[in-house]
Amino acid sequence: MFSIQNVVNNLSVIAYYTGLSNFSHLKCLYFSLG
Repeated sequence: MFSIQNVVNNLSVIAYYTGLSNFSHLKCLYFSLG
């Protein structure tokens, strides 16, 4: 079982390392799964 807050934090970190385009894609994927 995972924490939603941890997922949000991970997405924020990913945004810094991969750029907003990848972050937007991952965020869209996350919300489609959520």
